[in-house]
Amino acid sequence: CLVNVKNSILTGSCQGSDKDGDIEFTTVERDISKGNKGIMKRIGRTGKYNNSTSTCEYVVELTDFTVGVGYLTASCKE
Repeated sequence: CLVNVKNSILTGSCQGSDKDGDIEFTTVERDISKGNKGIMKRIGRTGKYNNSTSTCEYVVELTDFTVGVGYLTASCKE
């Protein structure tokens, strides 16, 4: 993922592939001044993700705050 923060607004995009080789593209957005919850939108790419979209609310859990390492969990509506 490649993310940018400007005026407390985090935005970014990600591209990933699954075990079948299908590719999905997602965008993320979060106001970091309001906490660790944000919105992730999946925009289909190839295979099972083609013509597929979903909107997810995600929560970031930092495991090492000093370097910004962490993970996120998401709840999606397709």
